Amino acid sequence: MFTAAYWRDLAERVLGTMAAAAIPSIPASLFGADWRVLLGLTLSAGLVTLLKCLAARAVNTPETASLVQTYAPATYVYRTIP
Repeated sequence: MFTAAYWRDLAERVLGTMAAAAIPSIPASLFGADWRVLLGLTLSAGLVTLLKCLAARAVNTPETASLVQTYAPATYVYRTIP
């Protein structure tokens, strides 16, 4: 099922991608680029990321929105030297 952790992960990825697409658009709008086109590009980037994250749920573990396989951190055993 969709957990709260999954939705937080998904929202972080989508909003991060949209911010990364929008920030370079600010100087472009100062030089005459149409803001509606730039907004469309930003929303399109967010939509593509959203669809990728939903597809990743079917490929990877359902707890994450990532396509990368995650592993538990290794457990280290500390031994003293005699």
